[in-house]
Amino acid sequence: MIHFGAAKINNCEPLFEVAARRIRENTLTPDGGYAALVEGVREAIRLEAERCISIWGCGGRSAEVLMQCRTWVPAAMSSERDPAEAGAAGSCRGEENTKEMFARSRP
Repeated sequence: MIHFGAAKINNCEPLFEVAARRIRENTLTPDGGYAALVEGVREAIRLEAERCISIWGCGGRSAEVLMQCRTWVPAAMSSERDPAEAGAAGSCRGEENTKEMFARSRP
């Protein structure tokens, strides 16, 4: 999917199933309360997410994706932009634009 240009894959259900399976396994142990019930759920989800990322061939590609993205510009901010940039509002110009975007978003 990634090879053919998919930018987003919704994969919630399999992650929910991994979490549910881990919780079911935890119910087989003596009662330890909520903490014991959810123990290891985060790790199980992380491992499944890593497995999927590897299978889909998208591991280590975040920098490449960011270089090709378009930055979302809220309507309030777009009115402050230079009209000459209006046609390219939100165009990602690489690392400089990403750093600028995050700098503006901080309080």
